Amino acid sequence: PVAILRSEPNTLVRDRGYLGIVLKIEGCLGRMEFHGEEVTIGCGAGLSTMIREAAAIGLGGIECLVGIPATVGGALAMNAGTHDGAIWDFVSAVYFLHADGTIGELKPAPGFTYRAFALPTGAILLGVRIQLHRKPQKEILAEIRGRLKQKKATQPLALAAVGCVWKNPHYDQVAKLIEE
Repeated sequence: PVAILRSEPNTLVRDRGYLGIVLKIEGCLGRMEFHGEEVTIGCGAGLSTMIREAAAIGLGGIECLVGIPATVGGALAMNAGTHDGAIWDFVSAVYFLHADGTIGELKPAPGFTYRAFALPTGAILLGVRIQLHRKPQKEILAEIRGRLKQKKATQPLALAAVGCVWKNPHYDQVAKLIEE
């Protein structure tokens, strides 16, 4: 079996280890290139890094994803988002590696919903093309600051990553259980 290890710092592994192959998505899969109003980005790159670098060159439209602690691949796999939008709202194409070593491309289609994205069996996410929009840099940065301020006021930093990864059981909160 193959497990994908992205760049999450809080990875839990059972005491007996993992019987299989672990692939870490980094290196060239952490790069991004801007072409006009699109960015082609590897799945190992940070979502916040992409948003910041886009803003630095006057490209926005994805500010609703600010503050989501994820790699681009993790955000895609979960169709991460907020009440304002999700990452799939901005996707032009997704690239992946089939189990047989060939490269596949997936175009967005209706029906992608929050935390419901599936690749072909055995496939590994490689990268994505995301549509951005030219906006005044000042406007983009103001929106980013406002969203981060709101997030900081309503979501304690200690719970940020935990709440976005696991579903709470009916009897408690995951963050509390992990802390204990």
